[in-house]
Amino acid sequence: MTMPIKKNKISYTLDLTDEIQKVKPSKRKAVTKQIGDLLVDSIVGYLHENKSPVKNGSFKKDLSKEYAKKTGKKLSDLHLKGDMLSSIRVDNFKDRITLKITDTKQKNKAYNHNTRKDSTNKLPERDFIPNEDKSNKNEFKKRIMNDVYRIIDDASED
Repeated sequence: MTMPIKKNKISYTLDLTDEIQKVKPSKRKAVTKQIGDLLVDSIVGYLHENKSPVKNGSFKKDLSKEYAKKTGKKLSDLHLKGDMLSSIRVDNFKDRITLKITDTKQKNKAYNHNTRKDSTNKLPERDFIPNEDKSNKNEFKKRIMNDVYRIIDDASED
């Protein structure tokens, strides 16, 4: 279950209701915590490689000449000060995980990178959270999801 990204609410919910059934109820919350940590680590890892963690996601690697000069970087990884990515929060429940950004300033940056809908801020599109409004960009890449399912499978064997 994904949610459309809105300027005032940057979030993504991964519903694992069906998949988590094979895990003992007493272990489910710990498993979703592990999955939430994996998702955040995957987002950061992909961005560090100048790639989108979102299936079919866009990621404009190049910085404008002016911004590159200002930052001393040539490629974007969304890690300038680390504020936006470190503001990602994980709420884990027994059957789902919600990733969200709660800091207002960071929400604006995340919104613009993921949607490009704010006409006052022309940040390049750099998808890093799945978005229901984009039907072809509403889930994480297959490699990430395979890791999610592996965690569930490993937990179900205990």
